[in-house]
Amino acid sequence: MLAAGSAIGAIGAVIAIDRTGKGLRTAPRDALITLSTPPRLYGRAFGVHRTMDTVGAFAGPLVAIAVLAATARSYDAVFVASFCIAAFGVLLLVLFVRDHRDEQPAQGAVSPGALDRLVRLAPVRRLVAAACLAGTVTIGDGFVYLLLQERERTGIGWFPLLAVGTNLSYLLLATPLGLVADRVGRRPVVLGGYLALVLVYGLLFGPFGGTGLLVAVLALYGVFYAATDGVLMALAGTVLPVPLRTTGFALIQTGQALSYLVSSVGFGLAWTLWGPVIASRGAAALTLAAVVVLGLLLRGRYHHRHRESGARAANPVPQHGFRQQGSAGDGRRRRSRRTACGVRAGLPAGLRRGRHRYLPASGR
Repeated sequence: MLAAGSAIGAIGAVIAIDRTGKGLRTAPRDALITLSTPPRLYGRAFGVHRTMDTVGAFAGPLVAIAVLAATARSYDAVFVASFCIAAFGVLLLVLFVRDHRDEQPAQGAVSPGALDRLVRLAPVRRLVAAACLAGTVTIGDGFVYLLLQERERTGIGWFPLLAVGTNLSYLLLATPLGLVADRVGRRPVVLGGYLALVLVYGLLFGPFGGTGLLVAVLALYGVFYAATDGVLMALAGTVLPVPLRTTGFALIQTGQALSYLVSSVGFGLAWTLWGPVIASRGAAALTLAAVVVLGLLLRGRYHHRHRESGARAANPVPQHGFRQQGSAGDGRRRRSRRTACGVRAGLPAGLRRGRHRYLPASGR
């Protein structure tokens, strides 16, 4: 950003690079979380991660305001401080985070054919459809804050702090709602999160205003994120086979991102044509209808009750048309056993030594 200066094209390119980095890191990060956690604790694991991640989103604007106040509004100082903090985060990642290289598929296992078989799995297909539908009825954060600012006539200086309020609610609730999802099921928590979003859209031009409206909208918006962001990925972790887990997460998140684009363009057009009141109430009605459809799409056995412990619990046997194969020269197989999901699966002898690899079902 320092090099871009005030050039619109350069600023756009920097933002595009930033979003590209987010797209590259998100799916592998979520896959690492599932490979490091027993399936029965996915909700808690994603909740803890989202809490820690949102601490930075909460503190970042406050630190930036403090730096600006201390440096006579020097934006260069803000970007330098942000760079230093980011570099420290990368250093921690390099030194302390370990990859699961023994869980990587064999060369050639990830292919368009394997992706096609992944999409043909009914639970995966329904989950991708649910993620796309949810993204289509979710308008961008900026629209929500602009609508809130227009309703309450708050000063432009308060605009960045609206996101801080949402992030505070998000970070306080992400872990508790992840625990609730593990205990009562992830589907009802996700549906409850989208019902909170319906309330947010409805309150934006509802019957009351003032400080109470600000607090209620920002708190409910944080509830929405806490109940859906990590919990939806916990749902995905129980149905995506290990060989293509990163690919599956990327597929879901790509569908969400494209749906967000469609929803943002659509809401912007609706605001322009019919005004903010009709646009926000229309968004509330569409989201309420989407909750019903989401409830139907997410029916089924998405709550994985895995009873094993240790390394095997953290890395369950792949299912859904994918199999594990031992290392080269190791043709011995252990006796087939029934997994916690009730699926017959043969475990290779190499699994005990961590030398297994994964091949798609066509390799049988």
